[in-house]
Amino acid sequence: MNDVPTVRAGGSVSNLYAVMAARHKKFPDYKTLGLKALPQLVMYTSEDSHYSVKGAGAAIGLGTDNVVSIPVDSRSDSVTWNPHKLMGTHLQCSTIHLKEDGLLLSCNQMCAEYLFQQDKHYDVSYDTGDKVPQCGRHNDIFKLWLMWRAKPELVNVCFWYIPERLRNTPHSKQKEQQLGVVTAQLKARMMNTGTLMITYQPIWDKPNFFRNIVSNAGVRPEDIDFLVQEMDRLGHDL
Repeated sequence: MNDVPTVRAGGSVSNLYAVMAARHKKFPDYKTLGLKALPQLVMYTSEDSHYSVKGAGAAIGLGTDNVVSIPVDSRSDSVTWNPHKLMGTHLQCSTIHLKEDGLLLSCNQMCAEYLFQQDKHYDVSYDTGDKVPQCGRHNDIFKLWLMWRAKPELVNVCFWYIPERLRNTPHSKQKEQQLGVVTAQLKARMMNTGTLMITYQPIWDKPNFFRNIVSNAGVRPEDIDFLVQEMDRLGHDL
């Protein structure tokens, strides 16, 4: 990646900027002329892409019906990275990285004279705010820098909780479906009790499973012990 990365307010915003940059790369006149400068566009995205890519299609006027998911390889012209996922950085903290130097600036630059004067005594290329619509977020990098210095050790664990009635049964697709139902039921008990909060999700052919992100450097072994014991207390009879 050759362009200087910028820090954004979450991965969805970073993905939106990537889509805007892609449109600008192919149709730069859209910036000044608007929709009349465009033919009907279709955007192809990975079948594994985040839901926000389709949302970006809606936001830029493309329409969700024109966002098509396909199998892809791992090559890309931009990358979104979220330090608030596995570095313990406070929400929200995301970075966007582009291969092409100057593309974000060309796409979003408005040359506000009261902010981005070109006759400053230092290298004005450091004024990265004009690269994106959200110009006033320079201080966001500070929380990322702090966590980088702290060298946090964090983990993301995905799992099913298996209640007593299913523990001695062989693994099968039918059992997975039952565990998916148990996951939602156990989450409801957690919330009603108020002792735990763990997210869950399905993926592809796998039904609901818990996704526990430990992103607090202050978590102790006894906290994890409590999590496991409390899940078993709440869910053993499901």
